[in-house]
Amino acid sequence: MLQEKEDQGWIIDLVKKKLPNEDQDIFPLTVWEEGVTRDGDYWRVPIQPRVTPKRTYQFYEILAELEETLEEEGANILLVPVYPD
Repeated sequence: MLQEKEDQGWIIDLVKKKLPNEDQDIFPLTVWEEGVTRDGDYWRVPIQPRVTPKRTYQFYEILAELEETLEEEGANILLVPVYPD
């Protein structure tokens, strides 16, 4: 169960813990901390790949799986894709 106090720092830490490990065969992802906002009952958390993925659908699949995991834990978090410049 999630802790009652959901502040921005706690949400960022929670999402970072769930991101794929750099050791895994997945492109590395990072939380764009400056863009994290609360929208009603949900937190919007921008996620950026450190390199542009060759197959965009893989990025979206990873985000969908992460959102599902966070939802199962009771977190109301929307992961927003952000691409590197």
